[in-house]
Amino acid sequence: MTQDRFPPGALRASLATFEADLRVESAELDRLEEAIAREREALSAGLSEDIAAIAAEKERHARALAQLAERRLATLEHEGTRIRMDTWLERFGADEPLRATWRDVRVKAERIDAANRANGRLIGVHLSAVQGRLSALATAADPARTYGPAAQAATGLAHSGRALGAA
Repeated sequence: MTQDRFPPGALRASLATFEADLRVESAELDRLEEAIAREREALSAGLSEDIAAIAAEKERHARALAQLAERRLATLEHEGTRIRMDTWLERFGADEPLRATWRDVRVKAERIDAANRANGRLIGVHLSAVQGRLSALATAADPARTYGPAAQAATGLAHSGRALGAA
């Protein structure tokens, strides 16, 4: 890419810095993808105690990616208007390595999004199963569910107003 084709202002960021930022973003996406894979393994194995730590790690990666994306978007500012990355690369004659890095970032982001949505569905299945078990336990612990005089749900002796064991 020739520097004379680079626009003035905010888009005049050095190509080397811009490429380096994209490589950092790509590496951060790799780390996020690894965390999502570990999350899927933990979900599949029923290792619920690992899920919270992995979720915190995913959050850290997501924050780092948001900062990198914001920096990239700031570079794409042109006269107060953000242009698409592909348009920017085309308009300002980016070389093939930069284009390849950008394609890599996009492909990874799409793959990560799909994997994260799949994990979300798996979490939903687990949550539904846990809610079903909790409901069964609540029913088993309180088989004599009835309605009291005020049409409020009452159970066993609890609706009489007397504490169990009190005379």
